[in-house]
Amino acid sequence: MFELSAKGAKYVSQGKLDQRRVTRGLKALLIDKRITRVVLHDTHVNEAAIRLMGLHDDYIDCLVVATGLHYSDAVVTEDSRIHGLMENESFKAIVDSVEPRFRILSMKEALK
Repeated sequence: MFELSAKGAKYVSQGKLDQRRVTRGLKALLIDKRITRVVLHDTHVNEAAIRLMGLHDDYIDCLVVATGLHYSDAVVTEDSRIHGLMENESFKAIVDSVEPRFRILSMKEALK
């Protein structure tokens, strides 16, 4: 939610999105029972996020990817730098040790 809030604020300040749309979207995510909430103090997630910092310099991105890795089989993002992790052999080794089916998808890929 933190990353989505920050991205939404950025787009509102750039005039790309209306503030009400961002707020409605965040509220919809909070009330959707299909979305699992994950605590930020999960040791395994934090350890994985710290390991990912050697491959990607944005800790919040690393936290998002590590959370997906431990709680899901995919992360959906349009961030090309995050997608680039899938080509990194060290990242592949981390994935294989946690969840070999894990993938990083674009929204288009996720909707197929």
